[in-house]
Amino acid sequence: MAQDDKEKSAPDRRRSKRVKHRLKLRFWDEDINGRGFTHDISVTGLLIETTSAVPIGARLHIEVELPEERRYLTEVSVVRKKVIPREAHSVFKPALGVRLVGLREAIRDAGSAAQTQDGATDDGTLRIDLSGRAALQEVYDRDIKHGALRVSTPHIPAADEVVSVTVVLPEPNAAIEVVGTVVSRLPELPGFGMLVEDCDMIRARMLEILRG
Repeated sequence: MAQDDKEKSAPDRRRSKRVKHRLKLRFWDEDINGRGFTHDISVTGLLIETTSAVPIGARLHIEVELPEERRYLTEVSVVRKKVIPREAHSVFKPALGVRLVGLREAIRDAGSAAQTQDGATDDGTLRIDLSGRAALQEVYDRDIKHGALRVSTPHIPAADEVVSVTVVLPEPNAAIEVVGTVVSRLPELPGFGMLVEDCDMIRARMLEILRG
């Protein structure tokens, strides 16, 4: 009764060993906001059980809930989907096959220098350069709107550590300090994901600039 979508991309040739593991997750982009569970996991991708309608080729941000209240944030590309008639959902689960997106690919597709200019300065201060409006819009849509922030740096703090990140905004706006708690490592950047404190204030400040 299950039917795999016939449209599959080349990266879907699954060579990596897959391990069955059920973890709760959420995923989103500008138009999609869904939830689901992992069915199996490999070093290159995931199979996600979800009833959300997502097209092949969609680029999604994913947050996976890990044990001990940890979270893993990453970016994926949908490479296949399993379509199940609604009346059979209680027996068979619709699913998405997704591929983890590498840093070089994310930078190329974003067309933004935001990632390459992030990181730790010589004195160890964490910094993200959002001086371009396109970079600011991208990070707002991808992270801040959802209460999170991804930071690219080779010096990854420990989980649950509270950190402060200097965010450079478009001129003539002054830089702001974003404080949050480290919740996940992002080896593909390399870097980490953090949950932002006072996120309502940060959202309001960025929206004011984007709408100005």
